[in-house]
Amino acid sequence: MARKWRRPCTLQTKRGIFIITYKVKSDILCNFAPSKFSYNICMNKIKSISKFVTSFNRVNTYDDTIEETKRLISYTEFDANGNICCDKTYDALGECENIIHRVYNSDSRLIEESFYDGIDDAPYESRKYKLNDNGLPCECKVTYSEEEVMETYIYSDEGNLLEKRVSYSDGYNYCENKYVWNQGLLLEEIEYDDEDSINVSKKYTYDQQQRLIAYEVNEFSQDNKVSETYAYGNYGIEKQITYNLKGEVMSTRSFVYDENGLLLERVIETQSQFMKYVYTYNDNKLPITESMLNREDTVLSRREFTYNENMEEVGVNVYSLNIVDNNDELLLVETYSTEYEYH
Repeated sequence: MARKWRRPCTLQTKRGIFIITYKVKSDILCNFAPSKFSYNICMNKIKSISKFVTSFNRVNTYDDTIEETKRLISYTEFDANGNICCDKTYDALGECENIIHRVYNSDSRLIEESFYDGIDDAPYESRKYKLNDNGLPCECKVTYSEEEVMETYIYSDEGNLLEKRVSYSDGYNYCENKYVWNQGLLLEEIEYDDEDSINVSKKYTYDQQQRLIAYEVNEFSQDNKVSETYAYGNYGIEKQITYNLKGEVMSTRSFVYDENGLLLERVIETQSQFMKYVYTYNDNKLPITESMLNREDTVLSRREFTYNENMEEVGVNVYSLNIVDNNDELLLVETYSTEYEYH
C-alpha cells in the first residue's frame, strides 16, 4: 500500500532550506545552498515588516460613497543578523492563518522550523536540521501531528545535492528526489513516489553562457508535459515561450528594456488573452508605475509605488478601469502599505 506523504516532493524555498532555481529577468540561478531567509538590507537593519491592504468598496461608480476597510495581510520578523525568524499571513477577515518560526545557529544557518495554522498552539509540522562540516543539512527530523519521518540529503564533492531520501519510523525508506548536475548547473530533477515510480521529471538546458534556454516538466502521474524556451538579449531574457503536451504554443512572454537594463515592457499573450505591462522609474531606478494595457493600448489598471528615504517600498495604489460608466477613468480600488521597524 502506498504511503501518504504530506509534503511536496520538490524542495521549496518558502518552507525548505534549499534553493533549486530562481528565475530572474537577467539570469537563471541553479544552485543548492542553504537559504538563510535573509533580507537584503542596505542602510538599516530591519526588525519587522508589516503589510496592510486597504480596500475601497464603492456602492456604485456614480457617487462618492466609499466603504473603506484596512487589514493586516502579512508580518515578517527578522533577527539581528537579517534572518527571517517569523512569518505570519492573514486571511480576508484579518485573522492569522499561517505562522512559521525559524531558528538559526551562530553562522546564520537554518537549523529549525515550525509551522502553525494560526489558531493552534502546537505546530502541525516541525523540522530540525543536522548540518555537515560544510554547513549543509545532511539530515532533517520532520515531526507531524500523527507521525515522524527522517529526511537524508546526499551531496557531491562540490556540494551539489544528489539525492534526498525519506525514512519512516517503521524502517521503510525510499528515494524521493534525485538531481543531476554538470559543472555546477542543474540538468535534471526526478521526483519519485514511495513505490519508486517516477512522478515528475524536470530537465534544464543551458547555452554557452550558462543561461537557461529550455525547461521541460513531465508529470507522469497526470500524463502531462509542459516545456519552455528562453531567448536572451543584452539585458536579460527577451522572450519566453510555453508549450503544451502536443508541442503547441500556450503562451508567449516578451520583455523590452532600456539602455540601463530596466524593464520597460512585459507582454503576455495566449490564444485568448493579451496583456501588456508598461513600467516607469524614478531617478533611483525604482519602479513608480506599472500599467496594464490591452491590445488596443487601453489602460485597464495601474499600480503606483512610493518609497521611504531608505528606498524601501511603503505604498502601492491600485487603480482599475471604470467599466460600468464605459469611460477611461481609473478608480482607486486598493492601497497596499508597508510599515518597517528597525533594530
